[in-house]
Amino acid sequence: MFKVAWLSTAVKPRTWNPYPAWRKMASDMEFFPLWLRVDASRATPLADPLEFVEKADAFFLRDESLIGDPTLSDHLAAQILSGKRLLAELNPGTQDRLDALNRFLSRYDIKGTMTGIFRRDEAAADVPGWFFPEHEQPDLFELIRDAYPQSFRDSFVFSNVDRVRIRSPRLIEYGRKANPTLIIPETSSGLIDKTTDLPSDWTARELACVVEYHEEYSHGAVLAFSGHIFTDSILDTNQRLSANLLKWLKGVQASEPQPFALVSQIEKSLLEVLTKVLGKDVDSWWRRAVPEPIRIECSKRCEQADIPLPKHAYLDLIDYKKIMESNWTQFQPPLSAVGWQGGKQKSLSWFDRLNEIRKTTAHPTRAMFSAPLTSDDLNFLQDCLSRTLRMLSR
Repeated sequence: MFKVAWLSTAVKPRTWNPYPAWRKMASDMEFFPLWLRVDASRATPLADPLEFVEKADAFFLRDESLIGDPTLSDHLAAQILSGKRLLAELNPGTQDRLDALNRFLSRYDIKGTMTGIFRRDEAAADVPGWFFPEHEQPDLFELIRDAYPQSFRDSFVFSNVDRVRIRSPRLIEYGRKANPTLIIPETSSGLIDKTTDLPSDWTARELACVVEYHEEYSHGAVLAFSGHIFTDSILDTNQRLSANLLKWLKGVQASEPQPFALVSQIEKSLLEVLTKVLGKDVDSWWRRAVPEPIRIECSKRCEQADIPLPKHAYLDLIDYKKIMESNWTQFQPPLSAVGWQGGKQKSLSWFDRLNEIRKTTAHPTRAMFSAPLTSDDLNFLQDCLSRTLRMLSR
């Protein structure tokens, strides 16, 4: 039996699944909380927490009750590093509870927020804070692959999944170590601060509600999701997704990151390289360092967006190459230090191959009619990611 440690506590000793509907789907899995015994109205540990974590095959994180202990959270991180997997649900009711979860997840570049995502009334799309009436369920999204192919980012988790229903999703921030797995379309979406019920001015390049992290040298991984995906009322639509996630929890997925995840991480790292070399204050170098055609195109995209983002959020991958060409004296040293040498043209030639691969991986429909990436392509992506990360570490 595959044992999943539910990282919470309970008093009555019995096993159960975090969602009743999972019981039939996960007949070969058992979920165990850390039991407590109550004697004379006092709760005392029934099991050793470190042993409880060590003996588990995988983990389910739903609240902060256990990971607040630094020793236990470090031990849990070591188990993930060794190859185990953790599924984290980020739907706490208070900011304090969310902060406790985020302290642990920060090592994986994942951060939950209290920012809810709602469907915005298209008739009032230009008026911030206007949403569908309550009876229209503005917090319920149904993402259909044919309509929103770019929402589905992981080929394993969404294998044979044509549509996903999710209620009350919240924005999840992610850094360069993590990758978005499910994206809410920006068009006709709005953001609400769940602590105040007021429109949020928080901006993000993408509205991610599922984010994944992979250990580099093992099968270990963390997958964090917000909102409700597995409740009985919507599980009929999400049966396939649920089955895939339970397989993911058991480590069925290959340890190698998917091509899209690699390209996405490379692109995010390149933006960090850009700001590291030119400066974090983008306004101070935007007109000086960015060629005019790129600035004009980014401005157009910003004007056309429902939720305006910072201007550098609209840069294309190939734009980074052009910016580096225009500021060669500043970018030549870090590029040369990681092996991209031989003059401006040769040092930046890898961008062209990377951009061609991105055109396919970013468009699932196009990928259906394209030749699959070769092992040489995957090695190339891994090499590009390794070099960009090394530029950041210098």
